[in-house]
Formats: sequence, C-alpha cells, structure tokens
Amino acid sequence: RRARRAPPLGRAMAVLHPALVFVLLGALLGSAPGLRKFYALLWRPYIAVPVLLFWSTQFYDVVIRPMYFMRTWIAPSWGLEFSEYMMLAPAVSRFNPLQSASAAQTVFTAFELDVFQLARRHELSPSALAKAQNITEGGARVVLEVLAELGLLRKSLSGFSHEWSDAALDLTRRNAAFVRNVELPLVSHLTEAVRTGRAVGLHKAFGSKYKSLYHARTEVPELVAWTDMMNSVSAVAINTIMGRCDRLLSQAKRMLDFCGNEGQNAMTLARNYPGMQITVHDLPAVIENPERGTAARIRDAGLDKQISVFPWDLTTRPFEPPRSDYDLVMLMNCVNEWRREELDRNLRALLGALRPGGTLVIFGSFSSRSRVLATDIYSVWLAAPYFVAATQDGGQLYDYEELEEAASAAGYADVRTEVWEVACIIFMKKPGA
Repeated sequence: RRARRAPPLGRAMAVLHPALVFVLLGALLGSAPGLRKFYALLWRPYIAVPVLLFWSTQFYDVVIRPMYFMRTWIAPSWGLEFSEYMMLAPAVSRFNPLQSASAAQTVFTAFELDVFQLARRHELSPSALAKAQNITEGGARVVLEVLAELGLLRKSLSGFSHEWSDAALDLTRRNAAFVRNVELPLVSHLTEAVRTGRAVGLHKAFGSKYKSLYHARTEVPELVAWTDMMNSVSAVAINTIMGRCDRLLSQAKRMLDFCGNEGQNAMTLARNYPGMQITVHDLPAVIENPERGTAARIRDAGLDKQISVFPWDLTTRPFEPPRSDYDLVMLMNCVNEWRREELDRNLRALLGALRPGGTLVIFGSFSSRSRVLATDIYSVWLAAPYFVAATQDGGQLYDYEELEEAASAAGYADVRTEVWEVACIIFMKKPGA
C-alpha cells in the first residue's frame, strides 16, 4: 500500500484540542465564585498564550505526530490497517526485537564493568570508561547510551552520571541478572517443554541430573541470580502479608515456613513478631550451604534462638513435619512448581503439622477460571512459561479455584481466597478447636 499523505489540519487539531480544554476548564473554574479571580488570571494574554503554545506543542509531539507516523508509515509498511495495528501494538511491544533481552544484557554488563560506581563519583565519558575498564571506546559508548535511554543514567555534554541509591542499584542488578541468567536461557526451550510436559529449559541449560531448578541452584553459580530474585520477590510478599494479616501473625506462636529458601521471610517475621517461634524448611543443600545457606544466614543475623531449620528433600520422600502444633504454616511462591499429586501429598502432610484450628496460607501468582488477574503491576500468565520450561517436570500455573478444591479434598475447612495487586493469597484452617 502507498503511504497516506499527512492530514492538512494536523497542527490545527493540535492547537484546537488544548484550546477547547482550556476554555472548558476556564468555564468550570469561572462558575465558582471563589475561583473567578483565578479564571481571570488564566485568561490574561501573557499567561494564556504561552500555556496554549506549550500545550499545543506537547500535544502535537506526544500524540498527533506519533499517531500520524504510525498511520502513514508503520501500519501500511507492514500491510496492516491502522485500526488493526493499534490493537496489535500493545501486545507486540512486550517483545519488540532488540528491546528487553538487549536491555537486560546491557544492564548486566554495566554492573560487570562497575559503570554505576564510576558514574556515581563524577560524570563518566565513554573514553574514561574505556580507559578504566580496558574496553573499546565504541563499546563503552554503547553501554552508556543504552543506560541513558533506559533512564538509568543522566546524559550531558560532559558525560553520564546518576544519583541512584544502593538499594535501587541492587534491585536493578537482580532483575537484569535473573532475565539474563535464568529466564532467557531456560524459557527459550518453551516449545519442547509444552510438547513434553518436562522442564526442558532446565535440563538443556544445566544438565539432566537436576530434578528441579531448586536442586540446580545449589551447584550452578549463575543461579545465584534466581535466589536473589526470589529474595527480592519475597521482600514484597512478606511486607504485604504483614500489612494485611497482622492479626493472624500476632496470634501465631509457632510457624512453619515451608520451602522457605534462605530464610528471608522468617527473619523478617522474627524481627517484627519477637514472640513467634519459626521453623524454616527447604532442601538440605540450601539449608546447610556454608556460604549463604539458611542456617548460616539466620545465625549471622542473631536470630537462631527464634528460628530453627528443618532440611528435607520433598523429591526423595514424603514430608514428615517436625511437630504437629504449628499455629501457622506458610507456603510462599512454591506451589506452581508441583504436579497435582505432589500438591495433594504436601497439603495432606501439612495438615498434620497444624494444631486443630491452625491456619495454612498459600501465597503466589495464580490464575483464575473466571477472572483476568493481570494488572499494570504484574501479568500472571506471562510468568507461566517460566514455571513450565524452567522449574521442574510438571510445573504449571494453577487456578486458585483448583487450589481451593485441593485444599478442601485434603481435609481443610474455611477455604477462601483474596486477590491482591500482585498475587493471590489462600487461607484455610485445620478443623477442630
């Protein structure tokens, strides 16, 4: 198709739109007696004219010009009607070529080259970065310019700089490392994974000897990125739970953190609820790792009198809880990795860990049979390829309704689900008391 010519009234529309809004706003403000002076002030030429000119220019640059470009050049070039292109664009923009993967790798490279440390001290030029890290000046400029486009560096004539806090940089590093070291290499095998029902990405990336990603993370250095990301996710989850379930947590004297990873949730709870005794369960290799294992982290935090550990490999034998009088059991971001038979078996075992009237809480990203749970913050189904291709054979994304049914079948009562901004939380009780 031939490209359409620009509409002759394009700039006129850009001016008329804000002018109309300006008039309507003035009319509304002027109708209130107390705001008439303000309305009169707005209409003074030395105020109204600059505002209209600025607004019309911004509206033209931000709305009219991009829309004209898409209608005149982009859509016809790809053989699309403009209306179809506008409906398609939001979806395609999520995986535009040379975007997310390149961004993650560039950020990862920037941390390897200490770019953010160098740019914090003073404005960093490509030549200065090249000299400091013994790289090419052209390569240095690529890294700096990409970071500036991402909004991670501020660009000026004299160089690149930033004012990010250590916490902001740590979050940026964790996200980039996870995408680069975990998501991209593992989810790239999704086609075979959906054909076979096996975690093909896990097996091809790290070998078939690992039963799950959680076994691999104890031996594969690159998977530190997975643990860091899970700790980052858990920080949001546990703070949200504390904010919304304070009464439940305050009443719990004993709690089991099932599949508790490196103990971050348990340590956060221990600091905020000093009367709570907590047991953290995870794989023996995770619990006992001498460098960053759960037991070592708890001991280093000085919380070993309040938090105990319970190593157990769920893939070798059914779980046997260390005691049967927990007030609360928490499952945080671990259920989607289990096959249905594993889910049923673990729910039954955890029922035996609770005292009568005790509560089990399941927190995670789950779908729904009847609702769309995607939000501006998080897309539930975009996480599903990771569970299928990367975690372990049989990984999936559960509907929360199925989890409710499984809980009832396992013997729990008062099962209910709350849908929060970034996850679902399912509450259930052991009958009695």
